[in-house]
Amino acid sequence: MSSDNFCIRWTGQIVPPVSGRYELTVGANDGFRRFIDGKPLIDNWQLNPRMQSRSAFIDLEAGKPHDIELEYFEDSRDAEVRLAWRLPGAKPPFEEALDAARAAEVVVFVGGLTGDIEGEEMQVSYPGFAGGDRTDLRLPAPQERLLEALHTTGKPVVLLLTTCSALAVDWAKDHLPAILVAWYPGQRGGDAVADVLFGAANPAGRLPVTFYQAAEKLPAFDNYDMRGRTYRYFAGEPLYPFGYGLSYTRFEYSGLQVDRSRVAESGTVNVSVNVKNAGARAGDEVVQLYAKPMGPHQLRALKDLRGIERITLQPGESRRVSFALVPKRDLTYYDEQRKSGNTIAPAWPYYSQHDHAPGRRIGGTTGCHYT
Repeated sequence: MSSDNFCIRWTGQIVPPVSGRYELTVGANDGFRRFIDGKPLIDNWQLNPRMQSRSAFIDLEAGKPHDIELEYFEDSRDAEVRLAWRLPGAKPPFEEALDAARAAEVVVFVGGLTGDIEGEEMQVSYPGFAGGDRTDLRLPAPQERLLEALHTTGKPVVLLLTTCSALAVDWAKDHLPAILVAWYPGQRGGDAVADVLFGAANPAGRLPVTFYQAAEKLPAFDNYDMRGRTYRYFAGEPLYPFGYGLSYTRFEYSGLQVDRSRVAESGTVNVSVNVKNAGARAGDEVVQLYAKPMGPHQLRALKDLRGIERITLQPGESRRVSFALVPKRDLTYYDEQRKSGNTIAPAWPYYSQHDHAPGRRIGGTTGCHYT
């Protein structure tokens, strides 16, 4: 079958566990129809570029089977269809979530964004979005309300974020003991998340984007000038900086050395540092080397990532990590007026250290930078 331009029909039976009035729901990104006992119940046979849901109510008798039929057509892009029901007398979803939290020992709250609303040139009209672009970096308002209500139950709450971009989770940072960013994890994502949350895997991910504070005034994204955004040009205080991430162990840095103070344009500068696993379990550390200009410069980024190495260390183990910098490659920028490359000497150099209590927060408080 092609991944686009197809139609499919599912048939089967449902047997109601209790008698009463049921809400039957279908959601899909294109056309769908639902029948029960051969009679049409939901009809939305039209193009829907994004996910839409339709519900109908029907009285059903306990133990009596009913034939159901669901038809769906896919036009293009993502194919997605969902079938659901709500039993008679069920509480609203918000109250159901709170009841579940009160009965639990720990709450894992899965929130964030999905590809249904996050993308380019999409017909999305939800608050906080303009097409597929973001007008608000915070979590959708219903998620924020539920997350804060779950916190009032007194149960530990782990925030699991799915997203393909930065989220302003200021409140969660200040109130929750753990935040894990899963991005869009795919079919085995649940297993990977469980391994991290239960400690079977020691996380070592680092943010590939800057997470900004909710109150940050960023340039509009129809302005393609990079000034004021990304780790290279953002001069404010980020919520979580580019390259940030935590581990269940703790790493210490010492003995930073640069092998020379002057170098020819085509020469090489070697930078090295000792990294020690000062915690109680094995883990990976991602050592990052940044270079930045010695003084203000309008055409130059505030800093540039110029080296990265992931290392695995056992408890108590140390290793010397080295980076080779070539000025012509690593320390130049393009001068638009001269139409040529210029070299700017860096403030030698600075690296990022993530030295926090193990198990405290995964993707949590801001890291420490040393010059």
